[in-house]
Amino acid sequence: MSYVGGLSVGLVAKTGVVMAAERRYTLGTLIASKTGVRKLVPVSDHIALAATGIPGDVQFLARIITAQAELYRLDHNKSISCKTAAKILGNYLYSTRLSFPKYVEPVVGGFDSKPRLIMLDVVGSTSEEKFAATGTGARIAIGLLEDSWNDEMDKNDARSLVIRVMEAGRQRDNVSGDLADIIVIEKETMSTEEFQMS
Repeated sequence: MSYVGGLSVGLVAKTGVVMAAERRYTLGTLIASKTGVRKLVPVSDHIALAATGIPGDVQFLARIITAQAELYRLDHNKSISCKTAAKILGNYLYSTRLSFPKYVEPVVGGFDSKPRLIMLDVVGSTSEEKFAATGTGARIAIGLLEDSWNDEMDKNDARSLVIRVMEAGRQRDNVSGDLADIIVIEKETMSTEEFQMS
């Protein structure tokens, strides 16, 4: 979609999920911020949300799903699953489709009974995938992911592939770039880092 600028990617590795999103924010041909908009957000200790789109909508959805994850934990005395978090987000997107639609392409990734990556569209449809890319850089990214991903990748190989995909997006998509965030989610751990794209 033309209004969903930037690039976010995710993939399922053998022991977890690796996700990344760049931080550039553009207004038409103007680069309004090179590093200031986080599009990859931890939702809980085992789930993250990556999204491309209008920054205000991305940030609002991150607040909604983070709050819902915490409410679920308090109500049920256990952590929300990745599938449930994606379903809640999908229901919210569907409920606002006619009145106040959110111009985003979100991906929810995490580890519950196994590593999961769930794509959503702007009206809340969900699809569990082994790898995903969203935003204007997705056409570039998806070809690399299809060519290089395999279900036996360890987290280091998956991280290297995600960086390679983000770099390719940076080189070919003028609204993607500069600084990016990476999250690696495994059964017991979540690690975050940022890297400067060349």
